Amino acid sequence: MEIELEVLKNLLKKPFTKKYPKEKIKIPERFRGKLNVKWKDCIACGLCRMICPADAITLKMKVTEIKSGKITYKKILHPIKSIDMGRCVSCGLCIEICPVKIISFTNEFEMGGKTKKELLVK
Repeated sequence: MEIELEVLKNLLKKPFTKKYPKEKIKIPERFRGKLNVKWKDCIACGLCRMICPADAITLKMKVTEIKSGKITYKKILHPIKSIDMGRCVSCGLCIEICPVKIISFTNEFEMGGKTKKELLVK
């Protein structure tokens, strides 16, 4: 008799889960979703690449010339090229160490793709 009573109680209740594609879920304030990078503001320090435990950040080599009077110096910079979200473990270390705070988490969690190139943040 107890089982029938429990079944009747559950039939009259609303479902606990959300119907996801139709109903959007509320995302918490400090959710760690896809990474967002302000590419123009990168100072090419390379700290994010050094601290990344998953080796998800790749850097590109950029040579700039600095002229000081008659002397020309070549400076090699390493700005961020891409971040592989397939390898990223969302630890947030790159965000904490960035001196100019150009890397941040977004609320985007739908990152599925058919190819590996779709998981790159460029």
